[in-house]
Amino acid sequence: MAGRRQHFIPRKFLRPFCNDSERSTIWLFRRGAERAVNTTIMNVAHQRDFYSPPESKNYITLDDEITEYESSVLYPMLDELRSDHGAQELNESKIAEVIVHLSIRTAHTRTIFREGTGALTEAIKQLLENPNILLGSEGFPSSEPSTRIKKLISDAIDEQGLSKATGFSTETLTRLAYMLLRENSQELRTLFSSQRSSIEQAIDKFGLKRVPDFHKEALSGSLAPPARVEQLSKFYWCQIPTENALLPDCVCVARDKVGHWLPLLLSNPEEIEVIVMPLSPNKLAVGKKEINTEFNHDEFNTIAVKTSYDFCLCKENNEKVRNLYLEYGHNSEKEINEYFQKSINGALYSFLENPNSNQAKESILDHNTESDAGSCNINFQFDDTIESDQHKLIVDSITQLIQNVCVRSGSKIEKFCHYINCIIITDDYLGTINSLTNNKTRGTEDDNNIGIAIPIITEYKKIDLVLRHSAINQLYAATNTSTRNYIKITLEEIFLWVVYFSKIQSGNKITRDKTTFIETNLSQLGNEIYYHFFKHKYGTFSLEYLHTCEKITIEKLDEYRNIAISKRNEYRNAGDVNIFYIDISHLIRDTCQYISKLIGLYNNEHLSGAVSEKLNQKLIFYELDKWYSLLEKDLTNFDRRTNVDWNTNELSFQNRHAERLLLWFGILLDETESGMYIHVPYIIGLDE
Repeated sequence: MAGRRQHFIPRKFLRPFCNDSERSTIWLFRRGAERAVNTTIMNVAHQRDFYSPPESKNYITLDDEITEYESSVLYPMLDELRSDHGAQELNESKIAEVIVHLSIRTAHTRTIFREGTGALTEAIKQLLENPNILLGSEGFPSSEPSTRIKKLISDAIDEQGLSKATGFSTETLTRLAYMLLRENSQELRTLFSSQRSSIEQAIDKFGLKRVPDFHKEALSGSLAPPARVEQLSKFYWCQIPTENALLPDCVCVARDKVGHWLPLLLSNPEEIEVIVMPLSPNKLAVGKKEINTEFNHDEFNTIAVKTSYDFCLCKENNEKVRNLYLEYGHNSEKEINEYFQKSINGALYSFLENPNSNQAKESILDHNTESDAGSCNINFQFDDTIESDQHKLIVDSITQLIQNVCVRSGSKIEKFCHYINCIIITDDYLGTINSLTNNKTRGTEDDNNIGIAIPIITEYKKIDLVLRHSAINQLYAATNTSTRNYIKITLEEIFLWVVYFSKIQSGNKITRDKTTFIETNLSQLGNEIYYHFFKHKYGTFSLEYLHTCEKITIEKLDEYRNIAISKRNEYRNAGDVNIFYIDISHLIRDTCQYISKLIGLYNNEHLSGAVSEKLNQKLIFYELDKWYSLLEKDLTNFDRRTNVDWNTNELSFQNRHAERLLLWFGILLDETESGMYIHVPYIIGLDE
């Protein structure tokens, strides 16, 4: 047993740095001290019972194990590495093991544990103080969980054997579990708030106070972890002569790809390019990932001071070293603490990050309510029957309407114009449409089924807008105000569709993985959720229309629920599951349309509506109130995102809501090698 004064940097390693070999004295530069101290190596780099207290029952302690390792393994390797036979290359496996062992056993390492645990504790307490960071709908990504959250959920499902018990795949259960987690975030916030005090007490009790135990447990596992040794042994190792090298309290430092130096233990193993450890004041052990990587040994002492947390040791206390420590010594603690804060913030962001989002951090942005009032650079075409003196009047009227629509929806006019090939004003409305497309198309119609306007998408993802001349005349010639307003609103609706089209087309295209059968089907069910929201949020509608939509939606929820029960009974009585799925699919699409339309109307600034008590009670009755709230948040957040940098994969949030409604109607979709499997589980309330 070595005693109670236990050195975390072995005295044998310190001896070459002594300025008096007989007295074994060494210069100690401690952070915050006014001057260096010349003391013996017995008085530096040690703590009382650092590894373990004395054992009276003759058990082998951790300190005993380290002492045995030093004499039998470490010291022989160290002697060989320090011997100078004229060879510049060092034995890779031996230098790797020495570095790994020395870097993990120091007080510096325990300090890293302590500071890291402290920073993590503070981060957790901040989450407890503001659970919206983690549990708000903005904290959970709109469409897909991050990789880490997804793994946590899927692992829990596998551990509980839920996949085998239910017959549903882990992937399907994970998707639904995450969706339900988002729906119930308010309950989780309440739970966090109620348990906050006890959680904080547990953190304080088992956090910082257990840091020494964590460090000792790590050392007990291995004094030189083989995987780490193997990794460092792949570097090209050599010795480089130097003068009066400092010994930092972390012993070994590393440089990453961007040139940033850190203690080896804090460096990302995948990013390390250079590793340096002083073997003596006159010799540096240098490992390089690539043999031609440059390293300037004259900079080492500056690096050593910057990366030391508490102290540095050296042989000579000259003016150069003193100035160096005075200049940089006070920065090391701050830099390491900032490193921990940055790492924890990065880990939290990675934990929450939406894999579909370019800028998950900007999911909640101030909405752009101003549009560039620049001119519409659109190609207008008139047929020969329209008099030329009407051309400017028509162009001005249409341009004004387009500008109003763009300002209202927060879209730039330039983007609108970019997707317009031309606007055709014609008296031969049907003939022009038929000449442009062979598809059966229909424009916006009035009560007499007379078309007013229709957009036609060309092969170049541009739009030809065909407008009936007689309808356009009503904008400035109609004596009946209601007729003029009707034409105006009808045209605005078409122009809003163009704005919607331009938004969807302008998203950054990201190559997706192979599209699954499930996602393809869900996309067909929910692909118009955002469109109906957008159209009704920015269109011109009356309060009477909103109340009518509310009434219809309430009636449809009851009607569709009853239809679902009836169709399920038919299926249970030897029906065809595919026919059942098709029937329910129609109900899903219509329900998505009614609900998203209402959400758009409630968010229309000209209506200032609020969910009626009747609708709210109906949603609560069918246990759809939390889903409704989540859909509203997802739609409004996504609408903001389309005015900044976003990618088209973010539209998959519609799939998740369509899948949630499928569950409400009693269907779960699963993926098989041959296609899609339709589960129709027994559900209380649907199967009676």
